[in-house]
Amino acid sequence: MPPLRPILAAAVALLAALVWAGSAAAAAPEPWKAAADVRSGLRDAGVELLTGDEAVAAAEVGKATAAYETGLEEPIDRADGAAGRDARSALRDAADAARRGNVPALAAARGALAAALMRGSAATSGTPIIVPMEKPK
Repeated sequence: MPPLRPILAAAVALLAALVWAGSAAAAAPEPWKAAADVRSGLRDAGVELLTGDEAVAAAEVGKATAAYETGLEEPIDRADGAAGRDARSALRDAADAARRGNVPALAAARGALAAALMRGSAATSGTPIIVPMEKPK
């Protein structure tokens, strides 16, 4: 009968590798999904500002920023560093606008972010990721 310790160690290592691979795959959404989440987060922030809720608007910008950092930042930075810097700047501007309750500044940040995402996605794939600014009905 073969010793069980090496077999058990190999099984534990295999299980750990499978768990790690699954969590890594779950952590990075598809780029189109991340782009949609970023844009919808900023759109939702704008709606919240229109209703006067700066705190919820800031939280929505935070969600959009997290979606960018998780799914888009690394590939865009690698393909077009300027687009990545512009996207991060637009997200900072959006956060500032949300905290101040400044609807026009948030709209400007949304536009700057949309342009940066188009440039970054074109540099990454050769084709921009086109995501509607509004959710389909």
